[in-house]
Amino acid sequence: MLRTVERRCWTAIAVVVSVILLRVVWIAAHVGRYRYAHLAWHGFWHTVVDPNYWAFLVALAALQWFWPGRREQRGPSLAIVEDATWFVFSTLLGVTIVVWVTNLFDTTFNRATGGWNGFNLVPYLGVWGVAIFAFVIGDFFVYVTHWLHHHTKTLWYFHAVHHSQENLNPLSDNRQHIVETIVVFAVTYVPGVALGLTSADALKLGFANLYFSAWLHTNLRTNLGPLRHVLASPQFHRVHHSTSPEHFNTNYATVFPIWDVLFHTRHKDINSYPKTGIHDQTFPHQVKASPQSMVAMFVRQTIHPFKLAVKRVPKYAGVDKVPEPTISSLRTVGEDHAATLLTRT
Repeated sequence: MLRTVERRCWTAIAVVVSVILLRVVWIAAHVGRYRYAHLAWHGFWHTVVDPNYWAFLVALAALQWFWPGRREQRGPSLAIVEDATWFVFSTLLGVTIVVWVTNLFDTTFNRATGGWNGFNLVPYLGVWGVAIFAFVIGDFFVYVTHWLHHHTKTLWYFHAVHHSQENLNPLSDNRQHIVETIVVFAVTYVPGVALGLTSADALKLGFANLYFSAWLHTNLRTNLGPLRHVLASPQFHRVHHSTSPEHFNTNYATVFPIWDVLFHTRHKDINSYPKTGIHDQTFPHQVKASPQSMVAMFVRQTIHPFKLAVKRVPKYAGVDKVPEPTISSLRTVGEDHAATLLTRT
């Protein structure tokens, strides 16, 4: 079953990449490369300097300084430089490739349904009501795709980039491979459009997750107390990122933990703040803070999942709970790939 899903996921990835390339060619031909470059830069700049988003990040940084989940990780580090680099490049990709793909989803949906709006609930619930309903449905779909990213080998190769962070901070959610970004935006965007929202309003649902995801990845010592039964917390999500085998394959929810409760994937640990990361000694982490190193790191980490997919690294589809690899099992590069990826968060 999972192998069939994996093959279909791999085929879908190939189709999406092909469509993106065709879209780039179309835009270059009809819009003009100079005008498009200006539009992309304009969108990128206004996203990067969004005062509301940065004020939110500063507030989270202050909170984690005074109430850190792990005190030794509250200060500056190369790991945070990595996430800052991902923030810049992910934003650039977000206002270009993701917007292209979203427009394609919108066009495809309208053509497939002939403009039919039989599921339009806006007249009954209003725009805000539909947005909230679509947000809840989208969050369930994100839970399902998150589970698949951990239990499907090919998707895990890409998702592992996100899990590679050993020093969680408010920018960590930006460390997300473009393949995964497209998948997540699709499952949050489509329900909104299907239920009657405009394309612009449905797109905002995807960006709304940026704020909550920044909160989730903050190195903050809180499990929200009684509210933990309603909303996910930094402690809840840190357990999901844990390097401890007993935490593997748990706490998949992004916003509402009820999905983990319903599908028996919620971990009972509500007080520990474990170390995070993946057991992959070959993962290309940042080595220094120079601009050249930052760009090189982003390129290497983006390419790394494709290398793993080509090599078809065996014995790992996200469900095995095995001990951490021993030093003796890491004698060669090939063995390193096969053994170190056996455990992860």
